[in-house]
Amino acid sequence: MLNSCAVKYLEDFIVLSETGNYQKACDILYMSKTTLSNHIRSLETELGQKLFTQSGHQVVLTKFGSFFLEYAGQFAELDLRYETAKAAWVKELATEVRIAVSIHMSFRQMVNQLWEQFSRKYPQYHLSTFEYQADLLSSEDLFSMGYELDLGVSSSPEKPGVESLVCARSRLFAVLPLTHPLAGKSVIRLCELSGEQFIFPPRETALHQISLAFCREAGFDPDIIFTMRGSSNRIELAACHAGVTLSTAHSAAENEYKDQVAFVPLEPAATIYLNLYCKNEETLSAPARAFLRYTKQMQESTPPAEGTFYNGPEAAENENDLFE
Repeated sequence: MLNSCAVKYLEDFIVLSETGNYQKACDILYMSKTTLSNHIRSLETELGQKLFTQSGHQVVLTKFGSFFLEYAGQFAELDLRYETAKAAWVKELATEVRIAVSIHMSFRQMVNQLWEQFSRKYPQYHLSTFEYQADLLSSEDLFSMGYELDLGVSSSPEKPGVESLVCARSRLFAVLPLTHPLAGKSVIRLCELSGEQFIFPPRETALHQISLAFCREAGFDPDIIFTMRGSSNRIELAACHAGVTLSTAHSAAENEYKDQVAFVPLEPAATIYLNLYCKNEETLSAPARAFLRYTKQMQESTPPAEGTFYNGPEAAENENDLFE
């Protein structure tokens, strides 16, 4: 029986036998000629037989190589089936729910709120979280790192190539000092603020990137004079005439400075979404699949109000802005 390294080189052997040329095989396999030669040499050492002979610029199978080719494909297929089955077996035995959470949000107030209810039904599972910068890592990066679920903010309820579940949504408002000429309007277009100085969330947050994208869609690059964490802090600066900012509907309703600033809806509406992403539900481990389906059940039984992550009957009151 072949050792594990030799099995991994079977595809190289099959491609080289089909092309009869090292350079063509290297182009298909995306490797150097030296690497491919080493792989074939290792396979020949393991088998104790030569597989190819040189004929000008071509390589041809030896008699043993032709004999072995019939079984190489079967070995490779069996190895693939084994690795696939092994991965599925490992996933079914997993106990961790591995969730990546965009760094601008407090997962203690959101993920843990739902987790508290989930863990009562599934006490055998435990939570593993990772906070990441939205401008540095994508969902695909996080999945390749082993995180099966990604809780992130987007300007869309969907993302190409992944499955999405909307957990919350909120509309952005322009926050203006009461003396601002546009403060008395019922709605404003974002382009009307093109000449203003803006106070934005920190650069590494998804909310910064999304707000910037909305401004650019409106035809201008905002003049950002401050970046600051916390909607309350940005709204306070707007109240002090330090600039204008964009904030969510939830912040507008709860903020202590709401009587000192104008919260004006944008037209067209600028909506942000809190989404739970996965690559493919059917390929998730048992814990991750259970968590995703439990979240779906909660959202379907008690659809979240605007700005609310989880609105189930047991959920605690959460007065913080989920998009911060």
